[in-house]
Amino acid sequence: MLKINEYKKEHYDDALKKSLTIYDNNNLEIGKLVPIGQWALKDNHVVSEIFRWRKRAMRYFLTQFEPSYELTFNYLKNVSVNEQGRLFFLIYGKDNNLIGHIGIADATDHSCELDNMMRGNHGGHKDLIYYSERSILRWCFNCLNLSQIYLRVLSFNKVTINIHLKSGFSHLSKIYLYKKEENFITHIEIDEKNSNVDYFINKMTLSKNDFLFNEKKLETN
Repeated sequence: MLKINEYKKEHYDDALKKSLTIYDNNNLEIGKLVPIGQWALKDNHVVSEIFRWRKRAMRYFLTQFEPSYELTFNYLKNVSVNEQGRLFFLIYGKDNNLIGHIGIADATDHSCELDNMMRGNHGGHKDLIYYSERSILRWCFNCLNLSQIYLRVLSFNKVTINIHLKSGFSHLSKIYLYKKEENFITHIEIDEKNSNVDYFINKMTLSKNDFLFNEKKLETN
């Protein structure tokens, strides 16, 4: 996944050159996806915003704890930037306001997981997150030439599930969970009969052929 590493830049200006333009269905530019690299670790505003968003949305994560600026910084450094097969994008609106983030993980030559999609701030196009998802999918299928993308989302996260369905994802399987509470909350994948919560992971998938077919349908409408 050398191509992914080429997007992880030291300086913001270089990252901006590798950004993905976000278009709506009328092919109008409504924002951009800027890939995170070392530059983001030097930007206190970026780290602070991501920390604030994750603190507010912690219930949507399988591991739940009291976040901090330092823990957020270390996650960005050790996972988002340094981990192979992973790329994290910041979502900016057309007015250059920082709105949210989205990324991919576990990328191979054939597939990846769509990961970390979140709207953190108001502003921008009302469907900016949906079009951000379509932009990164287009990049994955056309530039990385992947054949399959999957994702995992908690079943009670209905808003996000609806965005995925609108983008063309379909339900693949349910992953049942066992919730453990000690100093923090974790979830273990388990069989259905031993699950102790009324929610589960909804695993969804999208093929390149299906995505490109949907793209053509949108172009003709």
